[in-house]
Amino acid sequence: MLVLAHCRRSLRLPHALNTPAPFLPGTSDYPFLTACILILIVVTSYACYKTVTSDPGYIPLTDPATVRTTVLELAAENKLDHRHFCTTCRVRAR
Repeated sequence: MLVLAHCRRSLRLPHALNTPAPFLPGTSDYPFLTACILILIVVTSYACYKTVTSDPGYIPLTDPATVRTTVLELAAENKLDHRHFCTTCRVRAR
């Protein structure tokens, strides 16, 4: 029992460590900075949520014959590049 009392006395923390920690450590003296960081966190989280959950749209499937004629038309007009034809979705840019 005497050993426990001695351990309790030796583990006393300084007064500075007994105070509650601020929400963002190191910014307790800067409330405007803390508010800006919190707003930035909320906006970034919302943007990430909307990016993950939003619908990217619909790209209709094109048959190979249509893609071939589109490529040939663009090649004849000398416009067969990434600005006029999307190679990922295989459609002509408008």
